[in-house]
Amino acid sequence: MSDLDNAVEQAKGAEEVLENLLEEFGEWLEEADGESERETLENVINHLEAMNREYAKRRREAERQLAAQQTAS
Repeated sequence: MSDLDNAVEQAKGAEEVLENLLEEFGEWLEEADGESERETLENVINHLEAMNREYAKRRREAERQLAAQQTAS
């Protein structure tokens, strides 16, 4: 497996983990009692969403490079 293949697989794995965390924290947000607790969970969710966007960007870039590499071969 090439470095680009590894990068794609790692990004996919990270996206899956982050999506699971987003779902779990979203459920906790629905159950949150206090304003402070909701605000904290919203901040965590926003950070996880930003991380997920970054890993999606990395995956797309690695997939693009991999496709270009395969086309050139």
